Amino acid sequence: MPISVLKLCLTVIAWALFVAILPAQQGLPPAAGARGRALGGAGLTFQDAYAAWSNPAGLARLENTGIILSGEQRYGLSELQEVGLAAAIPLGGGGLGLTASSFGFEAYRDTRFALSYGRKLFDNFRIGGEVIGLNTSVENYDSRFNATFSLGFQIDIDRKLSVGTRVISPLRVEVATEETLPQLLGVGIGYRPNEQLLLLAEMEQEIDFLARFRFGLEYALIESFTFRAGVVTEATEISFGAEYQAAQLFRIGLVAAYHETLGWSPGVEIVFVPGEKE
Repeated sequence: MPISVLKLCLTVIAWALFVAILPAQQGLPPAAGARGRALGGAGLTFQDAYAAWSNPAGLARLENTGIILSGEQRYGLSELQEVGLAAAIPLGGGGLGLTASSFGFEAYRDTRFALSYGRKLFDNFRIGGEVIGLNTSVENYDSRFNATFSLGFQIDIDRKLSVGTRVISPLRVEVATEETLPQLLGVGIGYRPNEQLLLLAEMEQEIDFLARFRFGLEYALIESFTFRAGVVTEATEISFGAEYQAAQLFRIGLVAAYHETLGWSPGVEIVFVPGEKE
């Protein structure tokens, strides 16, 4: 097949996938790096640097500055690449988060920037907020910018069980005629029976769509190696991942997610925690 024809076919396939998955992209945060992706997209109870993506309330429990760089290639297509960067910093009795992500290719790209802050109100109760900027750029058309926000809450039932919730775009934001940013409510629990095991279960509801359920399992096989697995419904997707402590301050994470219709999506992340000790 001539290269020009192959490129045209790939472009058509990419645009068809955009039509199918863009409603779930615009206005909603990416998964919390390769870790969140491997856990089925769950993470509402995260209380570390990953909370910059998953729930701003979790930033209130930050102990160290963390920087996470992640990348994913959806369904094996270079046109569906997503790159994300998150930084989280302990600050003034709480934590500050900065995130940026880019999804798409030269003909169509979604860019997302966010600033978030979480603070502890009581020993077992935390709140957080996030201001989000969204830019959509289409080749040969003007780019479009929109802004919205999210609110998050976390409560510790006891030392092993936590509950997290997050509301994204609680106010209706119109981006075009009869088109609005997604409004979503997520509620989840995190159960840690011991230091090695973490179990996650979450439900999210977006207006005009069926509820989605996310389940994740994270298990530290040894001190330097962690295994992860997850599943999400509507549409069904399963995921697997692992993280390796490559050096004292660096961790490397890998993930592979399988969509029931569209196939595999590989991803990778690098985590830098300059204040973390062995």
